[in-house]
Amino acid sequence: MTIRITTPTLDGLTLFRVLPSGLPVLCGSAERVEEMVGRLTVNESVRLALLDAGGIGKTALALAAREHAAVIQKDGDLRFFILCEQATSTLLFVELVVWAFRIETSSNDRMQDVTSFFATTDDPTLVILDNFETPWDIAGEQSRVGDIMSSIAAFLHISLLITI
Repeated sequence: MTIRITTPTLDGLTLFRVLPSGLPVLCGSAERVEEMVGRLTVNESVRLALLDAGGIGKTALALAAREHAAVIQKDGDLRFFILCEQATSTLLFVELVVWAFRIETSSNDRMQDVTSFFATTDDPTLVILDNFETPWDIAGEQSRVGDIMSSIAAFLHISLLITI
């Protein structure tokens, strides 16, 4: 069962905060989860990518790692899951980050608002970007999406896990 909390729409898209209330059984994936957890908890700042065919279980693996006791001990409540399927433009991608972190925007430059927000803390934080291929594959925008990711990755207290 998934609990969905609706929020206002953004450019006609209804956004949801998806809160997994139970994880699927991951038969044969315990080693992969443990490997990810080991990497996510050894260092403060980690960059991981799960790349595989669609429907193979990348999201389930990412969620299992997110809910693992060692990751909870390291990152506490600062474990964010951002579903990128609706990020069909760089603006929507940045808005999803703003929305997920509940960042109060104070300028017309949302990316500046994001970086200002991340600069206010150094608490370990896990950010999972699920279905990251959606923003990454925006025609002509890969460089801009890369710049956005570089800006986020510059904060050494943030661990990034993407699924593609």
